[in-house]
Amino acid sequence: MCGIFGEFGHSLISKDQFINLNALSQNRGPDMSGYWTDHHHCQLGFNRLSILDLSENGNQPMISSNENWVIIMNGEIYNYLEIRNKLGKTAADFNSRTDTEVVLSAFENWGIKETLKHLNGIFAIALFDKKENTMHFIRDFAGVKPLYFSICNNVVVFASQYDQIFKHPINKNLIIRQESLKDYIRLGYIPAPNAFFQNTWQVQPGEVISVNINMEVSDYKYYCFESLEIKY
Repeated sequence: MCGIFGEFGHSLISKDQFINLNALSQNRGPDMSGYWTDHHHCQLGFNRLSILDLSENGNQPMISSNENWVIIMNGEIYNYLEIRNKLGKTAADFNSRTDTEVVLSAFENWGIKETLKHLNGIFAIALFDKKENTMHFIRDFAGVKPLYFSICNNVVVFASQYDQIFKHPINKNLIIRQESLKDYIRLGYIPAPNAFFQNTWQVQPGEVISVNINMEVSDYKYYCFESLEIKY
């Protein structure tokens, strides 16, 4: 379990404020805290629980070999060695032994849609495309790993933990979403895409949400469960 956190857009908070918010998820990843920024529109934070590679080479945020993609990922890709083979690469082609670096290489070589056809695992991914100045949020098909976000004042904030969203300065006036309150009382949880407060959401299971620098949002489902017809 790791923690991802970031913001993208205009009028970003200070680095000190960002680091303090990122620290809220240190319980998810006590082994290392990472930070990256493009100094213009993007800040990414990460708290790491080291599993596959205990060295610093596995630290995140992680930048692709062509320096166009930056990734932070919480989760585990079960078939990353198979993906590495399909890429025609060996362990010697990578700096670490992590699944994250293999996934990043797949995004670099195959693109997002094709890569998602190959992933078998549980994950929440934030992927920044420096060339297109676009942020992509990706959640595993079953929604095991959480991924929350909020868009306000030309900034999108995203995180593994919900408190990092509603404690961010863009969410000054918190209003409970009545539908979500009813769902929580009735179900004991809040189904995606809603979250507890207005102007905050969850990425749905099997969904990709993309936000460009103009705060234009697009989304699509890369995985949907087939409906089951039950006959009695």
